[in-house]
Amino acid sequence: RELQGKLKWYSENQELLNRNDTLIREQQDIINKLENRLSFYEGPQSKGTMQRIRELQAQVSNLSQALKSRGAPTSLAAIIEAAKPSPEESEVVVALQEELREARQELAGKEAAVERQLRSYQQQYEALRLQFEERQAQWEVQAKGRKKIKDLEKQVEDQRVMYTKRIRELEARVKAQQVASREPPSPWAA
Repeated sequence: RELQGKLKWYSENQELLNRNDTLIREQQDIINKLENRLSFYEGPQSKGTMQRIRELQAQVSNLSQALKSRGAPTSLAAIIEAAKPSPEESEVVVALQEELREARQELAGKEAAVERQLRSYQQQYEALRLQFEERQAQWEVQAKGRKKIKDLEKQVEDQRVMYTKRIRELEARVKAQQVASREPPSPWAA
């Protein structure tokens, strides 16, 4: 009984946790949407950041032209400039990094959802198992009751047969005595 009580509490507690998980999931979705909006306004695509990037690119372009005009193509700065990825490649890298970050967030969300679903299935299993055990106990009680009823019915039938037999015997005796009292005394009986 104590174990069943604990299982029932566990099942009810898990239902409460499921409801809380749903609320947390909804709140996490809202947080993610707000973070995406915030990154749009403050991220690398915002107006202030884009202006600063253009200024720095212009400055880099001016400095590289100054280095080229010196006529030393074998300098370290020229090698670094030649090895630097193009702006298109840089944009692709940034886009891929953003996709990777989003994919990781999505994967983490799906893992959490699977974990919650697994817990939910476990709770449902425990609740069904508890219901089954309760029904099984009821069936056992009913089966014992039926057996007891059959035993009592058999005892009643045995008693009825025994008393019916006894009544017939007594009726036969009474009849025999009545017949004996009606007959004249026999001369042989003296």
